[in-house]
Amino acid sequence: MNKPSILTPVKTYDGTVQVIEAGADELYCAVTVPNAVHVLNRPEECCVPSYGELSRITAYARAHGVPTIATLELPFVADFMAEQMEEHVRSLVDAGVDALIVGDVGQILMVRRMGLDIPLHASTFLGAMNPEAVAFLRDLGVVRVVLERHVTIPEIADMVAHADGVEIEVFAFGGGCSNINSNCYLTGKLVLYADDADAAKVQEEMRGVWKPCRFPYEVYDYDSGRRLARVPIMDGYAFCPLCDLPDLIMTGVDGLKIVDRCRPLAHQLAATRILREITDLVAGDDQPFDARKRAQFERLLEGYKDVVLEMTHPVPGSGAAPAPIRLRELACKDKRCYFSPFMHRPYALQGTPEKVAKP
Repeated sequence: MNKPSILTPVKTYDGTVQVIEAGADELYCAVTVPNAVHVLNRPEECCVPSYGELSRITAYARAHGVPTIATLELPFVADFMAEQMEEHVRSLVDAGVDALIVGDVGQILMVRRMGLDIPLHASTFLGAMNPEAVAFLRDLGVVRVVLERHVTIPEIADMVAHADGVEIEVFAFGGGCSNINSNCYLTGKLVLYADDADAAKVQEEMRGVWKPCRFPYEVYDYDSGRRLARVPIMDGYAFCPLCDLPDLIMTGVDGLKIVDRCRPLAHQLAATRILREITDLVAGDDQPFDARKRAQFERLLEGYKDVVLEMTHPVPGSGAAPAPIRLRELACKDKRCYFSPFMHRPYALQGTPEKVAKP
């Protein structure tokens, strides 16, 4: 059985040391692009702060047999961004990264035009959801494809079976986007859509969620105009794959990626340890995943549901104290599971008791 690599996000040298000790097989990161105040950068708390820090990370990781992969972030849309991106790519390569995650066909062509002989991984922003899309990216010279989130395990198995030499990587823990990444127009924050009073009200109701796809909306019957409910009708947010992880590993995927590099180090460490233990149980030897292993997995799974991933961040001024975040409340309660058929999640259609106000 193919044993997939566990990919953990990092932001600092100290975090790198700890996640490798926790069992990460590969690291991935974003690095702050100097003087870029637009879509080429994520928030500072999500990125390695400098190329110097990146060099320390890659040197330590390489000494421990762990590759470091840098993501080029969002697709760029202007010539001046392309110039900044070229400088950024050269700096990443000089700092010792082992591969680049690209989110745009133009980025693939740009890197090749620069004459750089570095492996390229296709980001989920390229929206691969079928064997034909994987083949297209393979023909562009990509060596690994990160699949879109909204695919089922049988669909993943089909893409692995037809990969024809390209590696297949999947998201395997952490926040899953409600939309198709390559087609999402809701990445702005709440403050772009509402005044301060409305923003504060929705923040309180949604317990700190910023994305419009997860907001509650007033839903009305089109013909009669009758109000039906206040419900997060666009919410397809998933978080946890653990119940299905043995089946996912047995598809033969090459990489299991932990999402949410903006989250605290404690979250990344907990997720890495969980995936390490399950992966070693399922594919760590030549023995089949039989009833004995299944029973051991079920015992581990119950324990994982109560592991504290991190603490909450209460809305400023609310007076609420930080509280532990566990999978049982975060994912299991609302069945926010990966690998459901696209647009067919019960909570997305019906809402949850805390978030639905019926007339």
